[in-house]
Amino acid sequence: MEQYVTYHKIIKLLELFQQSQENIGLNSFGHGNLVDFGMTQSGMTPVYPFMFVSPQSVSQDENITTYTLQILFGDRINFDMSNEIDVISNMSIQAKRFISYIKRGFNQNPDLYSRMDCNLPITAIPFLERFDDYIGGIAVDIEIIVFEDINACDYYELNPSPTPSVTPTNTVTPTPTQTPGLSPSPTPTNTSTPTVTPSITPTNTTTPTSTVTPSITPSITPTSGECLLFELQAGGSGSNFTWINCDGTPGSIYLSGSSSTQLCGKNGTFSYDGAGSAAIIGPCPSPTPTPTNTTTPTVTPSVTPSITPTNTATPTVTPTNTATPTVTPTKTITPTPTCPCVSYDLTNGSISGTLTVRWTRCSDSAVIDEVMSPLQAFNRCSRTYPIRVAGVNSLDVFAAGACCP
Repeated sequence: MEQYVTYHKIIKLLELFQQSQENIGLNSFGHGNLVDFGMTQSGMTPVYPFMFVSPQSVSQDENITTYTLQILFGDRINFDMSNEIDVISNMSIQAKRFISYIKRGFNQNPDLYSRMDCNLPITAIPFLERFDDYIGGIAVDIEIIVFEDINACDYYELNPSPTPSVTPTNTVTPTPTQTPGLSPSPTPTNTSTPTVTPSITPTNTTTPTSTVTPSITPSITPTSGECLLFELQAGGSGSNFTWINCDGTPGSIYLSGSSSTQLCGKNGTFSYDGAGSAAIIGPCPSPTPTPTNTTTPTVTPSVTPSITPTNTATPTVTPTNTATPTVTPTKTITPTPTCPCVSYDLTNGSISGTLTVRWTRCSDSAVIDEVMSPLQAFNRCSRTYPIRVAGVNSLDVFAAGACCP
């Protein structure tokens, strides 16, 4: 059994196991807290079926270290719930295959058998319709055991290693005192030198222990005050969320029990009462500014060419007509009004659940909360980007262009 297997190496071996099952059972891998479920190691959206590892605790004994992990094997559930039984059955097979790699897989790749062990029996809990992606599968609570002595001697191998290399060179110096013999006697003094050099080499075999340091890097969080996209999840009977928007204005929303939504705001400013969570998903989308900026340049070129031809025509006309061009620019410079609103196409993609969408009416800037039935679609002219505030997470929004009240 291999000794001194670090946590960093355990997670890498688990990821190699997932890769060995790619296209036959598990297509992506993730690691972190449960609030990070739905993101792979690179932070991208997972390809299901999905293997996700969440650390729970570490127990250190004299000769072993035990890492308690919760490993979720999950797959997407159809909107009509027709594959719930298949998802639990398939993910249960993947969980048993993973355990067999540790207990019996002595000729499997990756080699989990000779690097770790686990205690049996192992408890696995099925779950359905969990997380925002409607995931089902098996959650396995497993104790990964590695063999290592509880000592810190390997941390100091760099300091004492030069000391023994000096000592053997001094023991060779007495040999030149045999000068009464022949001159070839110095030759044996060189044979003792190479025997000292190999003794230093084994001290370098402990240096892989320093590879634990890079595992701290992924835990760095974004700078406070950065504008990011958040996933708000209410708990219990409901939660009130407050935050600071990207433009510095305050925002608030109430979510009923177990409902969720996505909002942009400054990192570190989200707070809530009751049970709930506010997790960072990624950068904020910016569909709203795009249509408003495209309308502005269309006004500028329409004015500029109208002035240029009137100036070029002046030399061809007699001086008595020079007063005419001064009247013409005053009529052509008048700008067409720009529209502050955008036309949005909204669709409820769920076949069974309703949702509530919030948007701002163009005519009077009133905030409208509107309920959308399953598979309902309509178009609204809004001053703000429409968002889902309640119901199923199946809202699709597309900007169709500028519009006026």
